[in-house]
Amino acid sequence: MLLEVSKRCALGVGSDLARKPHRGRAELAALVKALEAPQRPLAAVVGGGFLAFVLGLAAWVLLTIVFVMWAVAVPVCIVEEFGPVASLSRSAELTKGFRWKIFGILFLLGLVLIVAYIVQVVLGLASQALGTVFGLVWSVFWTAYLNCTIIMMYHDLRVAKEGVDTEQIASIFD
Repeated sequence: MLLEVSKRCALGVGSDLARKPHRGRAELAALVKALEAPQRPLAAVVGGGFLAFVLGLAAWVLLTIVFVMWAVAVPVCIVEEFGPVASLSRSAELTKGFRWKIFGILFLLGLVLIVAYIVQVVLGLASQALGTVFGLVWSVFWTAYLNCTIIMMYHDLRVAKEGVDTEQIASIFD
Protein backbone atom coordinates (compact mmCIF):
# COMPACT_ATOMS: atom_id res chain seq x y z
CA MET A 1 0.00 0.00 0.00
CA LEU A 2 2.83 2.40 0.92
CA LEU A 3 4.58 1.59 -2.34
CA GLU A 4 1.40 2.33 -4.31
CA VAL A 5 0.94 5.74 -2.66
CA SER A 6 4.63 6.54 -3.18
CA LYS A 7 4.36 5.67 -6.88
CA ARG A 8 1.27 7.86 -7.31
CA CYS A 9 2.92 10.82 -5.60
CA ALA A 10 6.05 10.38 -7.70
CA LEU A 11 4.08 10.16 -10.94
CA GLY A 12 1.75 13.01 -10.00
CA VAL A 13 -1.29 10.76 -10.01
CA GLY A 14 -2.79 12.03 -6.79
CA SER A 15 -5.74 13.84 -8.27
CA ASP A 16 -8.00 10.81 -7.98
CA LEU A 17 -7.58 11.02 -4.18
CA ALA A 18 -9.38 14.33 -4.26
CA ARG A 19 -12.16 12.95 -6.51
CA LYS A 20 -12.73 9.85 -4.39
CA PRO A 21 -12.44 11.01 -0.77
CA HIS A 22 -13.39 7.64 0.74
CA ARG A 23 -10.57 5.92 -1.17
CA GLY A 24 -8.17 8.72 -0.34
CA ARG A 25 -8.88 8.42 3.39
CA ALA A 26 -8.28 4.68 3.27
CA GLU A 27 -4.97 5.14 1.49
CA LEU A 28 -4.02 7.96 3.84
CA ALA A 29 -4.90 5.80 6.84
CA ALA A 30 -2.80 2.98 5.39
CA LEU A 31 0.08 5.40 4.85
CA VAL A 32 -0.14 6.68 8.43
CA LYS A 33 -0.27 3.12 9.74
CA ALA A 34 2.75 2.18 7.62
CA LEU A 35 4.67 5.17 8.92
CA GLU A 36 3.82 4.33 12.55
CA ALA A 37 5.02 0.71 12.27
CA PRO A 38 8.76 1.51 12.16
CA GLN A 39 8.47 3.39 15.46
CA ARG A 40 8.09 0.14 17.39
CA PRO A 41 11.40 -1.30 16.16
CA LEU A 42 12.99 2.11 16.60
CA ALA A 43 11.81 2.22 20.21
CA ALA A 44 13.22 -1.29 20.71
CA VAL A 45 16.56 -0.23 19.23
CA VAL A 46 16.72 2.91 21.36
CA GLY A 47 15.64 0.99 24.46
CA GLY A 48 18.14 -1.75 23.70
CA GLY A 49 20.86 0.82 23.17
CA PHE A 50 20.05 2.49 26.47
CA LEU A 51 20.05 -0.88 28.23
CA ALA A 52 23.42 -1.72 26.67
CA PHE A 53 24.77 1.65 27.81
CA VAL A 54 23.57 1.13 31.39
CA LEU A 55 24.94 -2.42 31.51
CA GLY A 56 28.23 -1.25 30.01
CA LEU A 57 28.49 1.53 32.58
CA ALA A 58 27.74 -0.91 35.41
CA ALA A 59 30.39 -3.30 34.07
CA TRP A 60 32.90 -0.43 33.85
CA VAL A 61 32.21 0.57 37.47
CA LEU A 62 32.58 -3.04 38.63
CA LEU A 63 35.82 -3.53 36.69
CA THR A 64 37.18 -0.26 38.08
CA ILE A 65 36.47 -1.40 41.64
CA VAL A 66 38.18 -4.74 40.98
CA PHE A 67 41.14 -3.00 39.31
CA VAL A 68 41.59 -0.71 42.32
CA MET A 69 41.28 -3.66 44.73
CA TRP A 70 43.96 -5.59 42.85
CA ALA A 71 46.21 -2.62 42.05
CA VAL A 72 49.13 -3.89 44.12
CA ALA A 73 48.77 -7.62 43.36
CA VAL A 74 52.01 -7.84 41.36
CA PRO A 75 54.23 -6.30 44.06
CA VAL A 76 52.52 -8.55 46.64
CA CYS A 77 53.27 -11.58 44.47
CA ILE A 78 56.95 -10.63 44.07
CA VAL A 79 57.79 -9.25 47.50
CA GLU A 80 55.69 -11.51 49.68
CA GLU A 81 56.10 -14.55 47.40
CA PHE A 82 52.39 -15.39 47.30
CA GLY A 83 50.67 -17.30 44.54
CA PRO A 84 48.27 -15.59 42.12
CA VAL A 85 45.04 -16.06 44.09
CA ALA A 86 46.67 -15.29 47.43
CA SER A 87 48.25 -12.16 45.91
CA LEU A 88 44.86 -10.90 44.76
CA SER A 89 43.37 -11.51 48.21
CA ARG A 90 46.30 -9.80 49.89
CA SER A 91 46.04 -6.85 47.51
CA ALA A 92 42.34 -6.49 48.35
CA GLU A 93 43.24 -6.58 52.04
CA LEU A 94 45.99 -3.97 51.69
CA THR A 95 43.91 -1.55 49.62
CA LYS A 96 40.90 -1.68 51.96
CA GLY A 97 40.35 1.79 53.42
CA PHE A 98 42.58 3.44 50.79
CA ARG A 99 40.67 2.62 47.61
CA TRP A 100 39.43 6.16 46.92
CA LYS A 101 42.98 7.47 47.16
CA ILE A 102 44.23 4.71 44.88
CA PHE A 103 41.38 5.41 42.47
CA GLY A 104 42.31 9.11 42.45
CA ILE A 105 45.95 8.34 41.68
CA LEU A 106 45.05 5.91 38.90
CA PHE A 107 42.44 8.32 37.53
CA LEU A 108 45.01 11.12 37.30
CA LEU A 109 47.45 8.76 35.62
CA GLY A 110 44.69 7.85 33.16
CA LEU A 111 44.14 11.52 32.35
CA VAL A 112 47.86 11.95 31.69
CA LEU A 113 47.72 8.91 29.41
CA ILE A 114 44.77 10.36 27.47
CA VAL A 115 46.61 13.66 26.98
CA ALA A 116 49.68 11.77 25.76
CA TYR A 117 47.59 9.83 23.25
CA ILE A 118 46.07 13.07 21.97
CA VAL A 119 49.58 14.51 21.54
CA GLN A 120 50.63 11.33 19.73
CA VAL A 121 47.67 11.57 17.34
CA VAL A 122 48.36 15.24 16.61
CA LEU A 123 52.04 14.51 16.01
CA GLY A 124 51.05 11.53 13.87
CA LEU A 125 48.86 13.78 11.72
CA ALA A 126 51.80 16.15 11.24
CA SER A 127 54.28 13.35 10.58
CA GLN A 128 53.70 9.64 10.91
CA ALA A 129 57.32 9.02 11.87
CA LEU A 130 57.20 11.70 14.56
CA GLY A 131 54.00 10.24 16.01
CA THR A 132 55.52 6.74 16.04
CA VAL A 133 58.74 7.88 17.71
CA PHE A 134 56.80 9.83 20.32
CA GLY A 135 54.60 6.80 20.97
CA LEU A 136 57.59 4.51 21.48
CA VAL A 137 59.47 6.93 23.74
CA TRP A 138 56.30 7.69 25.69
CA SER A 139 55.58 3.98 26.16
CA VAL A 140 59.01 3.40 27.69
CA PHE A 141 58.71 6.26 30.15
CA TRP A 142 55.05 5.56 30.88
CA THR A 143 55.61 1.90 31.67
CA ALA A 144 58.45 2.73 34.05
CA TYR A 145 56.50 5.52 35.75
CA LEU A 146 53.32 3.46 36.14
CA ASN A 147 55.21 0.53 37.65
CA CYS A 148 57.11 2.83 40.03
CA THR A 149 53.79 4.37 41.09
CA ILE A 150 52.29 0.93 41.81
CA ILE A 151 55.39 -0.10 43.76
CA MET A 152 55.23 3.11 45.80
CA MET A 153 51.54 2.51 46.50
CA TYR A 154 52.42 -0.98 47.75
CA HIS A 155 55.19 0.41 49.96
CA ASP A 156 52.98 3.15 51.38
CA LEU A 157 50.14 0.69 52.05
CA ARG A 158 52.49 -1.67 53.89
CA VAL A 159 53.91 1.19 55.96
CA ALA A 160 50.45 2.60 56.78
CA LYS A 161 48.82 -0.73 57.62
CA GLU A 162 51.67 -2.75 59.11
CA GLY A 163 54.43 -0.28 59.97
CA VAL A 164 56.87 -2.19 57.76
CA ASP A 165 60.18 -0.47 57.08
CA THR A 166 61.74 -0.08 53.64
CA GLU A 167 64.66 -2.33 54.59
CA GLN A 168 62.25 -5.14 55.45
CA ILE A 169 60.63 -4.89 52.04
CA ALA A 170 64.00 -4.65 50.26
CA SER A 171 65.37 -7.67 52.13
CA ILE A 172 63.51 -9.95 49.72
CA PHE A 173 66.08 -9.04 47.05
CA ASP A 174 69.13 -9.96 49.19
